[in-house]
Amino acid sequence: MTELIAWSWALRFGYLKHRPLAAWLVRAWFSVMPLTEWFAVSLMPTSALWIVWPLSADYLPTEKRVPGLAFLAASSALLKRS
Repeated sequence: MTELIAWSWALRFGYLKHRPLAAWLVRAWFSVMPLTEWFAVSLMPTSALWIVWPLSADYLPTEKRVPGLAFLAASSALLKRS
């Protein structure tokens, strides 16, 4: 995460090791949120939920999507503790 934050301060169309999308997303996230550990840790579950919600629409009805995403969020919170 530290490397992504460092890349996000000087945005380019490509880097030697990685594609630029991750740095762009980190830059967008921290342009809205403050640069603290809590917001850095919350970036992954937030972006995962943002991606999973539209993808789950292809496979689940709405009444099953909400509990599924709640389970995903709870499991990611439990994994952070261990």
